[in-house]
Amino acid sequence: MNRIRLLPPEVVNRIAAGEVIERPASVVKELVENAIDAGATEVLVEVEDGGQRRIRVRDNGAGMAPEDLPLAFESHATSKLLAEGDGGPSDLDLFNIPTLGFRGEALASIASVAEVESVSRAAGTELAYRYRPSSRELEPVAGPPGTSIEVRNLFFNVPARRKFLRSPPTELSHIVDQVVRLALGFPGIRFTLSNAGKRLLDCPPGSDPRERLAAVAGRERAARLIEVRETRGGPPGLTVRGFVSPPDVHRPDTRGQHFFVDGRWVRDKVLSHALQEAYRGYQIPGQRPLCYLFVDVPPGAVDVNVHPTKSEVRFLDSPSVHRAAFSAVREALDRKGPPAAGGDGDARAGVPGGEGGPGLQAAVERVRAAALDYLASGSGGGRAGPQAWPRGPGIGAAAGAPSAAGGFSAAGGFSAAGDFSAAAPLLARPAGDGRSAGAGIQVLNAYILLEVEEGLLLFDQHALHEKVLYERILAQLGEGAVPRQKLLIPEVVELPVDLAPLLEEAAERLGPLGFEVERFGPREAAVQSVPAVLGEASAGPVVLETVRWLREGGPEGRGGRGGEGREREVEDPMGAQLRELAQMLACKRAVKAGAPLAQEEIRSLLEASASAADPRYCPHGRPTSVLITASELERRFQRR
Repeated sequence: MNRIRLLPPEVVNRIAAGEVIERPASVVKELVENAIDAGATEVLVEVEDGGQRRIRVRDNGAGMAPEDLPLAFESHATSKLLAEGDGGPSDLDLFNIPTLGFRGEALASIASVAEVESVSRAAGTELAYRYRPSSRELEPVAGPPGTSIEVRNLFFNVPARRKFLRSPPTELSHIVDQVVRLALGFPGIRFTLSNAGKRLLDCPPGSDPRERLAAVAGRERAARLIEVRETRGGPPGLTVRGFVSPPDVHRPDTRGQHFFVDGRWVRDKVLSHALQEAYRGYQIPGQRPLCYLFVDVPPGAVDVNVHPTKSEVRFLDSPSVHRAAFSAVREALDRKGPPAAGGDGDARAGVPGGEGGPGLQAAVERVRAAALDYLASGSGGGRAGPQAWPRGPGIGAAAGAPSAAGGFSAAGGFSAAGDFSAAAPLLARPAGDGRSAGAGIQVLNAYILLEVEEGLLLFDQHALHEKVLYERILAQLGEGAVPRQKLLIPEVVELPVDLAPLLEEAAERLGPLGFEVERFGPREAAVQSVPAVLGEASAGPVVLETVRWLREGGPEGRGGRGGEGREREVEDPMGAQLRELAQMLACKRAVKAGAPLAQEEIRSLLEASASAADPRYCPHGRPTSVLITASELERRFQRR
């Protein structure tokens, strides 16, 4: 039987590193938080190779005395919890923490998986001191007041962890994200971030939170947000303030929601639920608003010691926090008034970050007008019109033609159980075969209703159009190249600062789909060419979604660059990654639910779906159609 024994300190530190140090961004977060806790007014972050090769964080804070430098790298050593003799509570109260960090294992964990050097000079002293934990060498050097910590070759001694790191641009994106969060939480501190000597972020100190938000998220995006005025409610000291998006600006997930508790960025279900409830009646279910909400709580009212990375908290009085957040956001929305009619939250090209834009509706109308002009011209060949309605030989030669009634001749072939395997032959059958012809009509600006022999066939216009476009793109890829069109005036797309490092990789992956994208500035991309299927629609949403896809792990394990910088083998180069991008392009390009369609557009869509290889499901697996049989209708109306 194995005996119980104590683990060596170096093993303990590596285990702790596994909880705290997930990637280079985790190192940056811990070091910058230490700088903030040291009272710094300026924090400079320098990285190389996405932080895998080198990370350096410098600050002008209080610094450390030479005798404290070695202690700082010992496990569970901290200056952020005061003992009774130092004026602190007798039991080292963990529920009354005024700092960002206090656990005391971050520096020891970092030093156990990387090569670390620290130079620090305490305020009021003449010399700085350099300390290397690996050799325990302490020597006097010249240096400015404050602390500088340099981390090299992260995970050099833990190859199993290093191989899980993503490409340098992706890791850099996560670093930018962490610095942005800290910059938003502490607007009075100047933050700068450089990669390989190139400045990526420079946030001057200021008291105006909207100015700080504009510095990290873009002025256009910050200008659109609705201010949540400081609201006091519940226990004394509880306040809520910040910014939320207009109801017509949203995302399908919660990645655009940022909550800060006493300056600390957190994920919290209480605040997330309060935000969603505040938007009830302003947004349809499933849509997620954007927000930057800052919550200050009374001392001792929050437990920040519930997660190793301090990204989650527990409120002592969560109902009061929920009420305060709900009231503050709801008051801001009520003050702003109802959204303008006709807003389209699904098309998010106009605002940096892809969350909507003031000229969106005008752009939609221009696209629609161009599409109707194209259809009215009667030309079925050549490049698709601006609305990219798949007409004639869009995917392949259509098996039939539209009927005189403007719809399609329809016959049996669908079972009441929902087997739509005969969808294409049914829609493609030409008129004049002695069977009834039904004209498709739009229902609720989202569905197309078609009468068939078995009953009523209901199509989801977005899902059906998405599948048609997806198969067209794949067909073009199979032929070797996607037809592209050169833009007379390049489209400039502003990227969120944390996604900007991924632009070159996104441009490389979008190339086979017909896009030509170049960097135009630190955070801007210039789209020179687009695939013909995109027509005159904006390329911004596609570029933005592609960099998000890369950031969120799109190519992981399917040809993405490994932690050692080697390209992984890809069995099907045109398959997994390119198909995902084709899905994204088709989804962004497809007509949205809520868009009214002319009869010609309905007919063109149904005609093209007839030639699709399998029109039953969209690229994401959702059904494109539902059959309501005649017998079901008779049963519902109690006719038998």
